[in-house]
Amino acid sequence: MQRPCAVAIVCLVLLSAPFARAANILWDQLESSPPETWALYCVYDPDNSVDFEGANDFSPPYDAMLNKLEFHGSWGTGAYSPSIQFTAALYNNVTSPANTPFWTYTGTLDSYNSTTKLHTMSIPWGSWPTLSGGTTYWISVRPTIDSTTNQWFWYTNDVTAGVEGLYNRTGGGSWTEAPDDDLSIRLSGTPEPATWAILAFGVCGWLWRRRQS
Repeated sequence: MQRPCAVAIVCLVLLSAPFARAANILWDQLESSPPETWALYCVYDPDNSVDFEGANDFSPPYDAMLNKLEFHGSWGTGAYSPSIQFTAALYNNVTSPANTPFWTYTGTLDSYNSTTKLHTMSIPWGSWPTLSGGTTYWISVRPTIDSTTNQWFWYTNDVTAGVEGLYNRTGGGSWTEAPDDDLSIRLSGTPEPATWAILAFGVCGWLWRRRQS
C-alpha cells in the first residue's frame, strides 16, 4: 500500500508545476468589449510628477496563487511600446484598500491588442502571491511611463461585483471612493501548494480502496 502512495505523491509533485501553469479564473469582471463611457486615468511617473492609481476589489473563490492578469485600457497620448512596464499591486482590507501594498510586481506585458484594448500580463513562477479564498483584496495596475509623452486609462465596465468596486488616489495619499463602477479585469491563478497535497492524499485513498477490492 505504501509503495503506490509514494509513487502517486512523487508523480503529483513532478506534475504540479506544469499543471499549475494552466491558469484558472479566480475573478472575472472583464467586459466582452471595451466600454467607452468612462475610464480611470492611472499613471506612475518615476520622477513623481504624476502618480495616479486606481484599485478594484475582488475575492478569490479558494486559496490560490495569482499568475495572470487581463485588463482593458487605452493610451490617451503617446503610443504603446512593448518596453513599457506595468506594475501590479495587491492591498489588504475589506471596505477600502490599505495604504501600503503587501505585494507588487513590475514587468512587461505579454501582449496588447490595439483593437480590443486587451492587455495580458503573466506573473513569473516565484513571484506568484498567495491569496486566501473568500478574503477581500484590492488589485491595482499601472504603467511606469513618462507622463509628458504618455497617458494610460484603465477602462471600467458595467459589472458590479464586490464591495464598493473602485477607489483611487493621487501621489500615494488617501484612497477616495470613485464613481460606482468596476474596472475591467480578469484574474487567473492556480491552487496553492496545500491543495496539491490534498490531491495526493486523495489519490492515495483511491489506490488503497482499489487495492482492497
